[in-house]
Amino acid sequence: MVSFPGWRAASAPTVAQCLSMAVNMSDALRLPPGAVDLGAHDPRSTPHAPGGKKKKTRAAMSEQAPALADLQERLYAEGAGGGGRSLLLVLQGMDTAGKGGVIKHVVGALNPL
Repeated sequence: MVSFPGWRAASAPTVAQCLSMAVNMSDALRLPPGAVDLGAHDPRSTPHAPGGKKKKTRAAMSEQAPALADLQERLYAEGAGGGGRSLLLVLQGMDTAGKGGVIKHVVGALNPL
């Protein structure tokens, strides 16, 4: 679990505070335990996206696609061999929130079909 020095259990950091202290993408998307003020979070924010620009983000995704495909193949092979690891991706959003687009653009490179 990620810890953020200086935060007291009684204080509820905003999501922006959590993200500003993040070191990498994994940390940027993980909140510390306890209460978080979601109302103070900008739903249009793009934490750790390169410059927040679509072109740069898509280029970064393209660069990562081979590594992600390799990891997916390893996960599949382990499962086919009786391994117990699995991956659950939870994507929540209101109707017309763009969930389909997220799946297409983010997970599309990993589509085994």
